[in-house]
Amino acid sequence: MTRAADLAVAYAVDVVVAAGNERNTTWHYIGAPEDGDSVISVGAVTSSGIIAGFSSAGPTFDGRIKPEVVAMGVAVRCADPYDPHGYLNLNGTSFACPLTAGVAALLLQAHPTWTPMQVREALMMTADRADNPDNLYGWGLVDALAALRYRQKGDVDGNDQLDENDVLMAGEIALDDSKFGHEAVVAADLNGDGEVNVFDIVKLVRKMSNQGL
Repeated sequence: MTRAADLAVAYAVDVVVAAGNERNTTWHYIGAPEDGDSVISVGAVTSSGIIAGFSSAGPTFDGRIKPEVVAMGVAVRCADPYDPHGYLNLNGTSFACPLTAGVAALLLQAHPTWTPMQVREALMMTADRADNPDNLYGWGLVDALAALRYRQKGDVDGNDQLDENDVLMAGEIALDDSKFGHEAVVAADLNGDGEVNVFDIVKLVRKMSNQGL
């Protein structure tokens, strides 16, 4: 399942999966396919942003942080499948997952050139724990508006795509960043060390090759 999910992402399908409801069981951890390195796995939080007791924890078997993000998955208002006029409050990462999938769909409408890995990056890097991710919340609570406004690392020229023009512009910034605006310099600083140099350019080329985080 995990291999199939990652392969789907490689073929340009955005795969958003529930992290699972195992943390209060003897297993405790996420399973498949949410352990994939390219999928967006989603944990559950309350309306106050507190992690749900059942929301499966990371890491993956090989030590990667999971889940990627969290969304509301406790007392989520849903249509009652047994009553055409009724509603229910239900719990589960299966309810946090479609909320996040909806945000991903909106991002693709606004940024149709984004790859699945770029959508994943935008969701993770704009979540509320992006500076300190862990194996309960991942990168944190999804922020749809911030993700919509996110400028991809490496999108130096700001045209919503990663291409050779970004590489050339990053090289120019490395030579003299005083000629460029703050957003362009930040986008060119792929490793986040506060300066643009050959290491950032190499990372950009690699990112263009595999669209990885």
